[in-house]
Amino acid sequence: MTGGRQKSTNNPAEGTSDFFKSRSATAKAAKNNTNPTMEQESEAPCTKKDINELKSLLLCFKDEIQNDIRNSLTEVKTELTAVDHRVQQLEQTQDSIQESTANMEILIQDLQTLVRDLQDAHEDLENRTRLNNLRLRYIPESVHIDTFLPKFFKALTPGTEDKFLLLDRAHRALRARPKPNMPPRDVIVRFHYYQTKETILRASRTAQVELDGIYPKIYADLASEKEGPQTFAKKTSPTDGAFSSSSLINRTA
Repeated sequence: MTGGRQKSTNNPAEGTSDFFKSRSATAKAAKNNTNPTMEQESEAPCTKKDINELKSLLLCFKDEIQNDIRNSLTEVKTELTAVDHRVQQLEQTQDSIQESTANMEILIQDLQTLVRDLQDAHEDLENRTRLNNLRLRYIPESVHIDTFLPKFFKALTPGTEDKFLLLDRAHRALRARPKPNMPPRDVIVRFHYYQTKETILRASRTAQVELDGIYPKIYADLASEKEGPQTFAKKTSPTDGAFSSSSLINRTA
């Protein structure tokens, strides 16, 4: 019995193995039957229809790329045109500014020349109005000039008659009274006769007169020191001052 059971047990296993073997063989046969067909389809040449479809697709891509490039170039051209327009405007503005600047420089030079001429004419005119004036320095503020000046001029030019020592006016320089430790203000004198003024100015270059312990310095009364260093140099030199007054007379003549 034992042997019979073993035999009956082994038979089903053998039947099962045959079943799977048959199924595997069927699958292999099916696989062998399908592979040649797929390989034939993959190795088959492209038809004219496929080529036309591919060509149409490439043409579409080409048109799209060309349109994109064309649009980009159009935008670039537009921007370049705008930039070129702005550059032209800037160049025109620069040319206009340069031309205006050049014209202004010429105008400024002309105005500077005109101002210098006017200053010279004004200084010359003011000096002409001061031809009969003299400026005396180092006369203390405490001195009474109405009594001091006639005595001083008579002592400086003893040969001049009293009638020619006529003064139109005499006054201190028009500024604030100085402090005690500061130099006194100048005294400005206008003579009635021009020749008397010239005589006193020439005498002051050769003689120094002391009166009551005072040694006045005499200068020609020229234009203000603010009008230039040449005027100041003339004013501080008695010789130059006398020459300047004479030159003004010569130019007037």
